[in-house]
Amino acid sequence: MNAPSRIHPAATLLGILIAVATANGGKFQEYDSPHFHMWSTASQSRTRSAMDAAETLHRRWTAWIGVKESQTHRRHKLRLFSTRDEMRGSLLGMRWAEAIYHDSICEQYDDRFAVRPWHWLVHEATHQLAHEDSRLHLPRWANEGLACLFSTARQNKGNLILGSVDAETYPVWWLKKTPPTGDFAKDMRALLVPPSRFLVESDFTDIGPSVNAHYMSWWSFAHFLNKTDSVAWKDWILRDATPAGLAMRFGSGPDLDRKWYAHVLTLADSAKRQ
Repeated sequence: MNAPSRIHPAATLLGILIAVATANGGKFQEYDSPHFHMWSTASQSRTRSAMDAAETLHRRWTAWIGVKESQTHRRHKLRLFSTRDEMRGSLLGMRWAEAIYHDSICEQYDDRFAVRPWHWLVHEATHQLAHEDSRLHLPRWANEGLACLFSTARQNKGNLILGSVDAETYPVWWLKKTPPTGDFAKDMRALLVPPSRFLVESDFTDIGPSVNAHYMSWWSFAHFLNKTDSVAWKDWILRDATPAGLAMRFGSGPDLDRKWYAHVLTLADSAKRQ
C-alpha cells in the first residue's frame, strides 16, 4: 500500500530518523543484507527474520523479471518498528498504515503474533523493487495487484510460489470474511468484482470507504490474469501496461468479467478450506 507520494511531507530521511527516535525513546540499530539496509528498533532475531523475507522477495522478483544479479548495487532502505504504536506514532498522517513505502523507504512494525508477519513488508518491497530497480510505471490497480500477487504467495524452502495463495495474508483473509455470494450482479455492485473496464480505466483517487473491496478486486484480477496466462501477464506488466495492451492479450467486456468472477469463487473456496 504505497503512499500517494513517495516524498515525505515533513522531513528528509535523516530528519525522520532523528524525530522518530526522539519521540518514541527508541534507538535504531542498523543492519545490512546483500540487497537491503534496515533501521530497526525490534530485536536482532526479528530484524533478521524480516530481512530474510525481503531477500526471498528479491530473489523471486529478480527471477521473475528475468535479469541477472548486478555486481554493483545500492541497498534498498527498510525500517522496522518494534510495535504498531511506535510506527504509527512516527508516521504523521499515515496512522492507518500497517506498512508503507514512501521516500524510498519501506516501513513496517513487528507483528509478532501473526503467522505471516512480514507479508506487509513483502508487499511494500515489491513496490520498491518495481519502482527503484525495474522503473515500472503501472496503473494503480496493477501496481497494487502485482504487489499482492507476491505478498500473498506461499513460501516454500526460501522461495515464493507465485500464483499460490496463503490465507494468512491480506487481502486473502478479507475474502474469507466477506466471501462472494454467488450472485454475479450483486457482487459487482458491491465492488467485489467490478466491471473490468472500470477497474482498468479508473484512477482510484478515493478508496477510503471501500478499501478492502478495492484491494480484493485488484489482487484477484491480477491473480486471475497471471493464472490465465502468466507469460502474457508478465509481458503486459513489463512492456505494455495499457488498457489496449490488456484487451489484446486477455479480451474485455462481460465475458472477461464472468471468467474473473468464476476465478474469485475458486479463490474464496480455496481460502475457506485453509
